[in-house]
Amino acid sequence: MNIILFLTVVGIVISWVHDIQAAVCELCDCSIPLKINCKNKNLDVIPDGIPMNTTEIDLSENIITSIENGSLDGLSFLQTLNLDENRITSIENGSLDGLSSLRLLYLRGNKITSVENRILDGLSTLLYLDLADNNISSIGDSPFIELTNLQVLYIQRNRITSVENGSLDGLSSLQELHSQQGRITSVESGSLDGLSSLRKLITSIENGFGDGLSSVDTLYLRNNRITSIENGSLDGLSSLQYLYLDGNMITSVENGSLDGLSSLENLDISENRITSVEKGSLDGLSSLLTL
Repeated sequence: MNIILFLTVVGIVISWVHDIQAAVCELCDCSIPLKINCKNKNLDVIPDGIPMNTTEIDLSENIITSIENGSLDGLSFLQTLNLDENRITSIENGSLDGLSSLRLLYLRGNKITSVENRILDGLSTLLYLDLADNNISSIGDSPFIELTNLQVLYIQRNRITSVENGSLDGLSSLQELHSQQGRITSVESGSLDGLSSLRKLITSIENGFGDGLSSVDTLYLRNNRITSIENGSLDGLSSLQYLYLDGNMITSVENGSLDGLSSLENLDISENRITSVEKGSLDGLSSLLTL
C-alpha cells in the first residue's frame, strides 16, 4: 500500500512539473536542444517551470524589474541568459547561484544602479558580461572576484565616474573592457593591476593608468571628458598599437604625454579642442603610421 501511495505521489509530481514546463513552452517558443525564447512577451517576472536541461533563455524586451532568489534555481545546464532591455533595478544576492555552466550574461539596457559585492558569486564559467546602458553609479569592492574566466566586460554608458582600487579584482582572464561614452573622469592608479590578459581597454585616464597593462594593443578613450593626458599616464603600454582619443576636450599635446608608446601605429586625436602640439611631443612614436 505504501509503495502504491509513493508511486501515486511521484506520478502526481511528475505530471505537475510537466504541466508547468508545458505552460512555459506555450507562453514562449521552445526548441530542441532546449532553447527558450521569451523575447517581448510582456513578462514582469521570470516564468516558473523552466526545464532544468535548458541551455539558452532569451527574456529580453520584457518588463521584468528584478532577479529574485529561486527564479533560476536548478538551471545548472544554462549557458546563455539574455535579460537585455527590461526594467531590472536589482539582482538579489544568491539569485544567480547554481548557474554553474553560464557563459554569456546579457543585462544591457536595464535600470541597475550598482554592482554589489557577492551578487555574481558562483559564475566562475562566465566569459561575457554586458552591463552597458544602465544607471550604475558605483561598483562595490571586488564584485567580480569569482569571475576568473571572464573575457569581455561591457559597462559603458552608465553613471560611473571613477574606477577605484579593488573594483576589478579577480578579472585575470579579461581581454576586453568597454566603458566608453560614460562619465568616467578618473581611473585610480593600481585599479587595473591584475588585468594581465587585457588587450582592448575602452575607458578614460589619469597618471599611473597604464601600469600593469603591457599586453594591451588597442585603447579606446573616445567620447569621454578627457581634458589632458598627464605625463607618465601611458607608461607601461609597451604593446599599444592603436590609440583612440577622438571626441574629448583635450586642448594640447605636451612633451612627455605620449612617452613610451614606441609600438603605436595609429593615433586618433580628432574632434578635440587642441590649440597646440608642443615641439617634440610626438618624438619617440617611431612606429606611427596614421595620425
